[in-house]
Amino acid sequence: IEPSDAARLTEAFYTTKSHGTGLGLAVVQAVIKAHQGRFSIESPEQGGAVATLRLPQLRNRH
Repeated sequence: IEPSDAARLTEAFYTTKSHGTGLGLAVVQAVIKAHQGRFSIESPEQGGAVATLRLPQLRNRH
């Protein structure tokens, strides 16, 4: 993934492919935010991509 693309991958309707809607990662980010979490995508120098999901720990409700 190009670094310039990595910064935009969670934008709704952004895609680097000739098919698809570009909504997948936008939906992922919205769901994670709704649960007070964080989602990020990085493009390491050696290539590929690193996606990180962070969700808060649930506390015992009893």
